[in-house]
Amino acid sequence: VSQSRYRRISRDLFSEKRANEIRIHLIGGSGAQGQGDYYPNEYMLYKRIEKYLNLLLKNSGYHVTVFNTAMGGSTTLWNFYDRVFYLKKAPVDLVLSYSGFNDTSILWHYQYEAKKLQNYLRKNMPDDVKRAYVQAKYDDKKKYFNEIVKATYLRAIQLFCDNDIPFVLASQCVESQPNEWKDYAGGIDEVLGKQFYKAMFKEVEIMAQQKSNLFFIDSADHFRNSKELFGLHLTLVAQDKVARFIAFKLVKIVPLLNKKTSMSCSYEEYEAMIEMSY
Repeated sequence: VSQSRYRRISRDLFSEKRANEIRIHLIGGSGAQGQGDYYPNEYMLYKRIEKYLNLLLKNSGYHVTVFNTAMGGSTTLWNFYDRVFYLKKAPVDLVLSYSGFNDTSILWHYQYEAKKLQNYLRKNMPDDVKRAYVQAKYDDKKKYFNEIVKATYLRAIQLFCDNDIPFVLASQCVESQPNEWKDYAGGIDEVLGKQFYKAMFKEVEIMAQQKSNLFFIDSADHFRNSKELFGLHLTLVAQDKVARFIAFKLVKIVPLLNKKTSMSCSYEEYEAMIEMSY
């Protein structure tokens, strides 16, 4: 895996695992990739998640390594194809997706190339998504969201769940910037965009309750009113805050990690522990 010019892509994803090493594969779009405040890798979201996971597991004898193959502009479906075709042999224990916004907006950008996208879906997507796309009317954005975006997103998650590797979806924090939906999502109405974004993750939450290898972290809801998150691409402070939260939730809800620690502290106690470690 080659590095981008912004030094956001991890190397050594295919290297042999060390004893007692837990490997996490981070996927997503530009928010997960690290776009925002441009600092070296050690300050980026994936390295922060790695840091806090190792803090939580410090007495377990295990060490966590997080590999980042997130790429700006990609969707969860595209991330799945990357995983299957290029990264399938990479030895990882868990796939973590920090995503959501591109899944909501990227297909909308491509509605103007409807014929091309319909041909793509006919070749690559299941019958239910193909039918929904053909039937959707693009002047009805609510119908488009429900019949195309949601169907495509949930199908991509299902494809990940069909594998044996645990899959964790952390909802992407996007709502603190008033013009994000207008600027990034092709003019989608902000109220409609936010309503659908929240409803889409509610579907994921229900899905996670029904599947033993799917786990959901609602980071978007947790930071919904935070003044420290400045838009779709996180600031340095925001990357640290989001990484803290995701790491804490990972240890709480994923058996692979939970069984390796006796942690029983609250989130507030955990935050205090972090401050003491500096």
